[in-house]
Amino acid sequence: MEVKIDIYADKMVLTGKGRTVQVQPASPYSSQRLLVGTFAPAVDCVKNGLKLLGTTGFWQAKPRLTIVAKDRIEGGLSEIELRCLLEVGYSAGAKQVDVLVDGVN
Repeated sequence: MEVKIDIYADKMVLTGKGRTVQVQPASPYSSQRLLVGTFAPAVDCVKNGLKLLGTTGFWQAKPRLTIVAKDRIEGGLSEIELRCLLEVGYSAGAKQVDVLVDGVN
């Protein structure tokens, strides 16, 4: 299953299985400078979105995620930010994670 995640400051829009859901974290994951400044709330937000899409469960295969950074991307992503987004996806249970900046690799 393929899932696209558009990630904004403290908001994610997940698209998969012909559906789209918008999720917000229980506590903010973005900081003033960083799209993901706090790791655990970002992972929880992805997990919640995947659950709402119906892509998780015992009999479900792990999803393939494409994470598209939409906010706080002036000058592109640093190596640290790229790694953080990859880890967010894998920590949420993804089989494979690709990270794009506003639709461009």
